[in-house]
Amino acid sequence: MLAISLFIQLIEAGVKLARQNLLEAIRTSPVYGYILCVRHLMHKASFGVTDQWQYLLSKLVSTCRTVSEIVSPIVNNLSPEGYMPVYDGFINEDLREVVTSQMVLVYAWRTTKEVSLLLGELALSVSTADYKMDKPFLSNYIMPISEHFLTLFFETKHRGAYEQAYVGFCKFCEKLWKLSHEDLKSLPKLWLNGILDVLKRENKNAFYKLCPTRRSAGLPFMIQAILITEPKTLGNENFHLCMRTLLDIAVDVSEENIRSRIHSMNILRSLYRNNNLAELVTQYIAQGVIIALSAFNHDKWGIRNSATLLFATLIIRIFGVQRNRDVEELSLRNRLSARVFFMRYPKLSNFLLEQIIKTNDNSQDTAALHSVLLILERLYPCTTEEENQVTEPKTLGNENFHLCMRTLLDIAVDVSEENIRSRIHSMNILRSLYRNNNLAELVTQYIAQGVIIALSAFNHDKWGIRNSATLLFATLIIRIFGVQRNRDVEELSLRNRLSARVFFMRYPKLSNFLLEQIIKTNDNSQDTAALHSVLLILERLYPCTTEEENQLDKYTLHVAKCLSNSIYGIRRLAAQSSTALIPSLEVVTYIKKILIILSDVTHTENYCQGLIMQLICLLRCVVKGHSPLNVPDLIEPTFWIPISVGRYISHYTAALYFDMLVALTTVFSQQCQGTLVFDKLLKILAWQSIKDTVVEEELFSEKYRVCHFNLHLHIMSNLYHRDNYFKSQYVKKVIMSGLRSIYQEINQYCLNIINYLYLDRPKYMKHSLYITEQLEISDREYKVVKSFDLTVKEYLMEVIHMKKKLFPILYELLAKSKESCLSVLLMLQHYPCILIDIKPHKQDVLDFFIKWCYNEDDELFCASVSVISTFLYNLSNDDIKQINGNALIKTIIEASSPRSTLYQRIGAAQFLVANKRLLYLKDSFVDVDALQHLWNAVIVLLEDEDQMVRNTISHLASTDFRKPISMLNLKWFTTIAEKAREELLNFCVTALPRKVAILLLLSWALRQNFNEEKETIEVFDKGETNTFAEEVQLAKLATSHLKELLWKLDQDLHYNDNSISIEEHALLVANVIYNSLHQVATSSSNINLKFSLRVIENIVIFLETCPINNQNFTEELGKVISNELNKLNSKDHDENYKRLKFVFSAIFTLESI
Repeated sequence: MLAISLFIQLIEAGVKLARQNLLEAIRTSPVYGYILCVRHLMHKASFGVTDQWQYLLSKLVSTCRTVSEIVSPIVNNLSPEGYMPVYDGFINEDLREVVTSQMVLVYAWRTTKEVSLLLGELALSVSTADYKMDKPFLSNYIMPISEHFLTLFFETKHRGAYEQAYVGFCKFCEKLWKLSHEDLKSLPKLWLNGILDVLKRENKNAFYKLCPTRRSAGLPFMIQAILITEPKTLGNENFHLCMRTLLDIAVDVSEENIRSRIHSMNILRSLYRNNNLAELVTQYIAQGVIIALSAFNHDKWGIRNSATLLFATLIIRIFGVQRNRDVEELSLRNRLSARVFFMRYPKLSNFLLEQIIKTNDNSQDTAALHSVLLILERLYPCTTEEENQVTEPKTLGNENFHLCMRTLLDIAVDVSEENIRSRIHSMNILRSLYRNNNLAELVTQYIAQGVIIALSAFNHDKWGIRNSATLLFATLIIRIFGVQRNRDVEELSLRNRLSARVFFMRYPKLSNFLLEQIIKTNDNSQDTAALHSVLLILERLYPCTTEEENQLDKYTLHVAKCLSNSIYGIRRLAAQSSTALIPSLEVVTYIKKILIILSDVTHTENYCQGLIMQLICLLRCVVKGHSPLNVPDLIEPTFWIPISVGRYISHYTAALYFDMLVALTTVFSQQCQGTLVFDKLLKILAWQSIKDTVVEEELFSEKYRVCHFNLHLHIMSNLYHRDNYFKSQYVKKVIMSGLRSIYQEINQYCLNIINYLYLDRPKYMKHSLYITEQLEISDREYKVVKSFDLTVKEYLMEVIHMKKKLFPILYELLAKSKESCLSVLLMLQHYPCILIDIKPHKQDVLDFFIKWCYNEDDELFCASVSVISTFLYNLSNDDIKQINGNALIKTIIEASSPRSTLYQRIGAAQFLVANKRLLYLKDSFVDVDALQHLWNAVIVLLEDEDQMVRNTISHLASTDFRKPISMLNLKWFTTIAEKAREELLNFCVTALPRKVAILLLLSWALRQNFNEEKETIEVFDKGETNTFAEEVQLAKLATSHLKELLWKLDQDLHYNDNSISIEEHALLVANVIYNSLHQVATSSSNINLKFSLRVIENIVIFLETCPINNQNFTEELGKVISNELNKLNSKDHDENYKRLKFVFSAIFTLESI
């Protein structure tokens, strides 16, 4: 609330300035930015009935109305594009040059846009149920918003203004239609009737306010907003009333009705174009075509123009948007069969013929004939049944569609030998009809039959039948459950699932059919294709109520039999289907039942594996507050599974078993603490490790080893030791042994654990590879770290910091693989103690990690930069001064380039934030040239297209610049990049050596194009340019600071005591600029620098010969600068001229010195 109040004050200040001097307000205080901020704050605000909120809302509405009054003369002007305010008093001519008519227009229409969007969102957000429907509420809130929109649509002439107002007005109408208060609910209807009365000339005062040009301006948008938000419960009565009235006005050819006729055709055009009204306008298309064609030969240009636009819209509505560039070669999608066309629009049959006959009798009357022929060329004779199906008129009751579907389904169920080809064709056609979104509602009643046909054909001996059935089934799954919304096949989105009750209510025929398919397949183990598909359906169902659960109960037993199927895919689907079949309140009971079954050693491995997968799926569905379960007693009899690995049980099944135990003991952790059962399990795991039954070539051996290790660590950290000290000790031993393991997957697991110790802590900054999701976080290791107590985590971090002999182990891992190398580097960024002891000399350590930056892999490059950042951060200033970091500087500059990957740019920004002392530290390895490049990299990152990059580098200005910021323990403040840029330029002036600061500021001031004319044109068309690279603003800021720095006198020099004259001071300034430019130009071939050097050189020559205390010094200096710049003012050098004119004129403007 406080922030909103502050912005309201800023808006009021901007309004006050605009009343006094609109040009100055446009240049210095555009209020649309403040209104945009208020909109965003309102999204986070919670509206209540407090007096403060009511006052604030009323204040906000009234302020918005005031702002609209300020800009209304511009957007309401008949020619807003060229509008410039006229003042009787004195206006600075420079201000007139700076503020162009396009800037005035942008200020006006963007202000109108933001006001309209804010008022619309306010109406949508504030619940009127919380307020009394009294006169103060109506007068202070609802009615002012209504008046704003009505006035805007009636009087505004600028398209951008009323187009954006349309968005806000839609939200406002949407809110009003839904209110229970009859007076407010009826407002949209009253407005619509009022507009129609105005068009019928019943309100002449309002009629003459309507814009006769610009396609009726905002009037069509206002009517669209009212009609598209009309609730469906009203039966679209207002829409049909509006259409009938507009068509009646459009056919009235009387002389006094000309303007109303133009407006009605413009409004009709907008309604025909609106996709939200596409179905509703269909019945009025024929009348629209007749009205348009009848007006083509009118003597008034306005009528002909509106009729032409209306006809063009109707052509698109009838035939669709033209899909190819060749006008003479129309796409088949842009054509209709003559039969379909005239069935849809029977009124046009005789009318088009009459138009042709009439025009043939009168050769002068060709406009309508041309349009009639445009329609006829888009028609073609057609006998294809499928074409007629999709375009069949609704007036026929879709009889052809239903006939087609019944016939195709009859053909598809005919299993006779001679019908094979017909059956294939029918399933292919059915698939296309089920896929067509235009037929989505119509095909619903045939979906069950389609599923039955597809599943019944899965085991046919002909490949063509099986292929068509598979494609048909895939289409039906999408039609029933929707397109899958996530990549993980095993984790279906809730939007891709249905409750069992809803599913079987929609498709009752499938209830018994699916069950029969399961029973049939269980009896015949060879027939698995249909079973796989049935389980695909069942896994997408879920129970919600007792009624639904009972309906699915009959499937449970038969699906359970599928858990022992010989095909892994069937077992997996059967396990996943269990979550849909078992009621949520019975999940714990069912888990207990499965564990008891698993204790039987006589079961086959396939059945055991299916049960284990079913357990894992069910454990995800255990709700909070579940009943307890005596897990230790239940799992002990199942220990035969890990004991039998390599003999009766495969390593994959054992790996699943280990994962199941982790999930089971996590869900029921309270019943598992410190029990003796886990002693026995640990001995089994240890025995398995000693026995080493896993053969390297064994399938799934890697998964087995990781799951084995994960269970071991999980037991020790969460179940075995109650004392945190012993728990920490054992976890440390397990992880250290894992780092020394000969198996790469175990090494990777332990490295991830160590990495995620910091990832789990919110105070620590994520690596850019994780931020951009370039590197995925392993779910298994992350869950383990989340389960650690805080004392365990801190102990592990402390131990690793103190392990000085750890690097030899890590060094071996660096050479194993890219994954191991990447994990080691990501780990080392958190442990500077290890980095310092890698090699005896700091330079050797830096060189060791810089070599990884030259690796072609961008991920390794990024990880290496983060390690170097940590290393440099922990060095003293003396150590920093002794190392050679030229290669590092080059690396950071490359990573900051817009051509680098996003994670590289974020990594470079994080490096500069953590090691910001490199940007100002004296006598460090960063020389003047490198310092300039580093600061340029900072500016480039502040202008980056990606917000994460800008936010990261902005933290350079978040705190005291000289106060160090930890790369690891950084408290992130929200900093705006533009504000950060201002702060950093201030720092350049105050903290950097004067020579370096001047060089930096001068390079930023002269690096960009200052073609102001081009800049105003680009307000409307930025193309693919980086809109965050505010070149002009940067150069203006740099020039301002540069002038301040150059003209600052030493303490013992003053103009008053003649210790220095203005001419001498100007010469000193010019020499400083010349020397700085000359220093850069000698090592650069940039032609812009050459031009700048030539201009300043001639200025120096003038100042050297200029006499002291010359009364005309200012005028003569201005003429010299102007003359020198005019030498460049040619077509070839126009850009340089504009740039140099701004910079040198600003620096040598002596009045402000």
